[in-house]
Formats: sequence, structure tokens, C-alpha cells
Amino acid sequence: MCRTLLISLAVQAAPEGTFWCGGVIMPCTLPLCTDSSADADVRMPKVISGHAAAGLRICKDRRVSYDLHVYAAAALSAAELRDLVARIPRLEVADFDAARRWYSVVRGARRRYCFTVDGPFDLEAEDVPEDVTATLLGVTHVFHVTVEGSADADVPYAVRFARTLAQALGGVVVDQQSDQIWARGVARRSATPARNERVKVINLDWYTRRMFVGADFGARYPAICRRLLPEALPRRFGEYEPLQGKLAEAGDDGFANAWRDATSILFFTASPPCISGSMWAGPAEQHPRPIWHMSVNLHYQPLAADPRWREAVRRFFLAIAEDLHAFFASAEVTGGNIWNGRSLWSDGETEWPIMPARVQGWMGLPPYPLWWAWYGEPYRGLILGRLSGGEVTETAGGMLHQLAAEPLDRDALTGRTTRSAGLRRVTSWTRSDLLAHVRANDGRVRPTPIDPADCIPADLQ
Repeated sequence: MCRTLLISLAVQAAPEGTFWCGGVIMPCTLPLCTDSSADADVRMPKVISGHAAAGLRICKDRRVSYDLHVYAAAALSAAELRDLVARIPRLEVADFDAARRWYSVVRGARRRYCFTVDGPFDLEAEDVPEDVTATLLGVTHVFHVTVEGSADADVPYAVRFARTLAQALGGVVVDQQSDQIWARGVARRSATPARNERVKVINLDWYTRRMFVGADFGARYPAICRRLLPEALPRRFGEYEPLQGKLAEAGDDGFANAWRDATSILFFTASPPCISGSMWAGPAEQHPRPIWHMSVNLHYQPLAADPRWREAVRRFFLAIAEDLHAFFASAEVTGGNIWNGRSLWSDGETEWPIMPARVQGWMGLPPYPLWWAWYGEPYRGLILGRLSGGEVTETAGGMLHQLAAEPLDRDALTGRTTRSAGLRRVTSWTRSDLLAHVRANDGRVRPTPIDPADCIPADLQ
């Protein structure tokens, strides 16, 4: 097996048929890979497979280069990066190309080559290694710090700069040789409310036709969580309390098997800011319905306070919607929930979301505005050009209607999306004939009684 190398601009400019070795461009008479078979694995390297470490030990097992990656939620300008290098004694940037994001760093009075910095490079959430995602929130950029064929004495300088860069940006360093993560003062944590406090909760719900779920969704779900929102992983799971399955013991395969064999709703607990979730059973469902539903609940305050959490949850929300080919998905804020320190409870003062998937079938869209609403087919075609307020974002399989940047409950959103017209209220966020009707009730009946919308797509009837 050979390890893909990050080659600096100096090496890229070398004549064809040569390679970089010990600071000298040499004729290429031997392959760089020890595997000379026709099936040699030539591909992008696996960036990381280790876990967070308190320190970063220098790996001595290298042949041509020593590589460090710095992941962060922010970038630096060319001037800021040069100044950061200059803070480390004996180091300075000798040459750079800001347009190509390349910097050659030298050390000492003789200005010997020490290491190269490439970046910052933009990253999408799916480009970030899972272990980095689990350590750092909101990663958007990566820097490559590379010691190219130089003496071992240069490596500590590269490590020191990488740590300095990570600390300046609140990021982490990944040693590509040992897969260690250095993350001083960085934690992907969120606060939880005090016990027995009434709290707001964000409810994520997805609705799709059962034929689109697939028998392997129990395996696909943990994979999406690890890539985008590890806190949504099913820490404990089961069909009844106390939940019998534990992800730490059963692993992802254990959860996949539990969902595949479930005959009713599979419940699970998660990690903050996620609280819990549920998904209707898969192929072993005792009483299967044409419509399939899953949900995840989250603490309100972390998302209200930190846009990085909102973005992480938004990416997760859309990924699940796309994976399930959902025809509708929503994020709704509800109040009056009781947090006992471990789980949520409700009473007569708790605000309940209206769930439009009932025993009798799909009843239509919820009859009030939602913080996020995602529309797949057939709703996408029915509401195209008919949404107002907030922002509309097109996705591969649908479109997201976001009525506010911060999470707001239905009362706050209703104030934004209705207008007075004499003695009646006029809805204005979407087509009113697609909304379910709330039946007259005293407010104590659960679930809230509703009648079908005037228009329900034929595919959902």
C-alpha cells in the first residue's frame, strides 16, 4: 500500500521524471510505492481513524514527507498566516503564492527549508473526517502542513506551527502518520437545562412512503449521524422501556438489526443537544402503513444560541429527508415540556405538535407555520412558487422553506405569516387548501383532532 503525498508547488514545478528527496530533485528511477503490483492501491488517503489525544506524538515512521492537517471553523488571510508563522522563533515565510494558497516556511539564520503550508481550503460537511466531526463543531476549512523530505529536526517546528494555527482558529490538528487528534480547549458540547425545568424543544419529523425506506435504513441512519451529527446516534434503543439495546455494546450493526426486527416503533435516546427519537418499524412491522414516520427531538437553547449547531442540524435534517425521499419534513419549536434531567415529560401545559400521519392515513400539512418545512414530491410541484416569507432553498430532492434564521415557535411565526383582514385571519406561507383542519376541541385531547386537508395528493391517499 502507498500513502498519497501532498506535494508542494516547488515539487510540482520539478521536471517530469523526477521526484523530491531530502530537499533535492532526483531522477525518478524507482517507484515511490513499495507495492509494485498491478493492483497497487492508488487513491486518496484515509484522513483519520483514531480518537482525540491529549498530546500529539511525533511519528518516526515516514519516508518522504510528514503531513499534518489542521481543521477549523474559520480561515486566515495571507497576511495573518505569515504573521502567525513569525510568532514562532526562528521561523518565517520565505515564499508564498496567496492566490494558490501556498507558503514555504524556512528556519534559522541559514533560512533552510522547514515545511510547507497549503490552504485554507473550503470544506463541505461530508468532506470532514468522522473523528474530526465528533471533536469539532462547524468545520469549514482545512490547512495542510507538510514537511517534504527534510530532516527529522524540522518536524517539531511543523507540529508547533500546526498547534499554534489550531489554537488561533479554535481548531484541531490531525497527524496523518499516527491518526492522532490534538484538540486543546476544543469540545463539541452543549449545555442542558436544569432538572424539572419547563423547556422549549425542537421537534424534527420526516414523512415518506414506506416503499422508499428500504430494509437497510437501520444501517444508513447511524452512518448519516456519524458524518453530520454524531449527537443523534441512538445511544440506547428498543421497543419498550427500559430500552434494552446499547450502541456501545451492539454497535451500528446491532442497531440495524434491532430496527429490521422491530414490529412496532423503535425508540432511542441520543446525546445533547439531541434528546431522543423514534422511527416506525421496518420490514417486520406488524401493522405496516403506506406512510412511514421518524422523529428526533433536540434541546432548544443550543440551537437558539449558536448558529453552528443550527447549521449542523440543518445539514442532518436535509440529509435524512433526501435519503428517505421524504414528501414532507419539518422542524417545529414547542414549549412547556418538562425536562427531568434525562428525558422529557408532558402535562396539560405542554404544547404538542400536530402529527398529520394518523391511523386513517395522511391528513395534509400541519395547519400552522413551522420553523423549517421541507417539501419533496408530490408537494414540491404543488407549492412551487407558492411559498412566502423567509428563505426557500432548492435541494436535490425537494426544497426547504425556512421562515426564520433562529428557531421560533408557532405563535411567533404566526405573527410573521398572517395579516388581519377584517374579522378573519389569512394564512400566507403556503397554499391553505393543503393544510389539515383542526377540529373543535377543548385543547386537552391528545393527539389534537384534525380533519383532512381539502387537497391531498393522490399518491398519499
